[in-house]
Amino acid sequence: LNNAADTGSQKIALQVAWNDTQVQLKVRDWGPGIAANVIEQIGKPIIHTDRGGLGIGLMLSLAAVERAGGSVQLRNHPDGGALATLLLPHAGASL
Repeated sequence: LNNAADTGSQKIALQVAWNDTQVQLKVRDWGPGIAANVIEQIGKPIIHTDRGGLGIGLMLSLAAVERAGGSVQLRNHPDGGALATLLLPHAGASL
């Protein structure tokens, strides 16, 4: 959420959906999107971004979600901006 807010976009959309096995959270912004060189490096221990970050926060976030049995997808939205989709197991689901 902080990264979406840091894009300078005046608008952030959150969408939550769930079923018996998982919870899906989508976060979209209308900023400049994710640079192609950054998308290629997502999940690696240290990446270099145009904003000067090293990607450590993203790496730790991905690890935490995966440790919980979930997944994260980061991509550019076809209409502009970035879209992050988190899938987490529903608390009532067996792993």
